[in-house]
Amino acid sequence: MATTPQPSLFSWQQVDSASDLDRPRLVLSVLPDEELVRLLEQRRGRGRDDYPVRPMWNALIAGIVFQHPSAAALIRELWRNGELRQLGGFDPLRGMGAAPTDDAFGRFVELIIEHREKLVQMFHRQLEQLSRELPELGRRLAVDSKAIASAGKPVKDEQKQKEPDGRRDLEADWGNKTYKGTRADGTAGEKVVRWFGYKLHLLVDSTYEQLAERAEQLGAKQRRALRCARYQAGHRQPPALERAAGQAAGALR
Repeated sequence: MATTPQPSLFSWQQVDSASDLDRPRLVLSVLPDEELVRLLEQRRGRGRDDYPVRPMWNALIAGIVFQHPSAAALIRELWRNGELRQLGGFDPLRGMGAAPTDDAFGRFVELIIEHREKLVQMFHRQLEQLSRELPELGRRLAVDSKAIASAGKPVKDEQKQKEPDGRRDLEADWGNKTYKGTRADGTAGEKVVRWFGYKLHLLVDSTYEQLAERAEQLGAKQRRALRCARYQAGHRQPPALERAAGQAAGALR
């Protein structure tokens, strides 16, 4: 029997067989980040440029690709790995000294957070490009959520809740989830898990496994379908994903 290879945009085997440094290089080559990087460079202006914007941004992306658990872990890897520093664009003549300090990298991350809407725009541009290649994108959707604990502690004092100091997490909230099941003796039981932090809501194309949602803060009591409908209604989406709003809203009827 004649066989036809399954068409795909790319092969995961090609990614898995690539070298470690090829992976961030692949991500950076397709990321529409020039507008954001230029904005950050203009904001820095003629100030100190010990750690240029572009290498810092490239290092941040590499840290995500390599799944470093913290900024400190990424910085240690930059100190150790000269090839990674070279990939990021750090000055090779400075050697280990080209790697940023903890404080410098922390300030850079805070700067990125200030421009998070630019990140959302980058995400939407990529979705638009992908929807031109995949006309069915957004037709079959899956919705799920995950609890993410905050490293900060809850603040009970109302006055302190209004005074950010870099240590408190003023955006986090309490959440809980109830798990129901059957005990070993056959009786019904339930377990309530409570945490302080956030809930990540995901709207994913179940055919192509393409992310089509972003993180949302805890605290809202609406059903997940309502959250997705509200998100889709409030944010511009590629034409192929406009169907998602109707599907999510339809779940409420």
